[in-house]
Amino acid sequence: MRQGRPVDHDIDRPVYKQVADDIREQIADGGLSPDERLPGEERLGHIYGVGVNTIRNAMALLRSEGLLVTEKGRGSRVRPDRRRAVAKLPRKGRAFVRRATAEESERLGLGEGEPVIVIVVGGEEQVLPAFEVELVNGEGDETPRDSH
Repeated sequence: MRQGRPVDHDIDRPVYKQVADDIREQIADGGLSPDERLPGEERLGHIYGVGVNTIRNAMALLRSEGLLVTEKGRGSRVRPDRRRAVAKLPRKGRAFVRRATAEESERLGLGEGEPVIVIVVGGEEQVLPAFEVELVNGEGDETPRDSH
């Protein structure tokens, strides 16, 4: 992780969003690699010159965007690269998003409570990380397939 861009308290953008913007940019440009651990909250606060609560808000925003994974006692890391799947949802199928259970989080490599998509076809449920699935209407293959 490179030195963080200084926050500007004089602009009309919340400081935690400025921190999140900088970390997001580092992820996008390869300055932070997939699966790379970020410094702890106190260290990040020092890097950006902000308090721990500001860092926590920035990290929560990045987790909600699917960019970071945080594990109790292990800190935060950049979400590993994963291929996006495309799922065709038959007319009689349904899909909904909810928070992952502890077991699902463990199995899918997610932080507990992260969003998952549940695809139900013919009474069978398939649970996938929500940020990895693109749903399309159509008959046929109801199981996700790689889009790459």
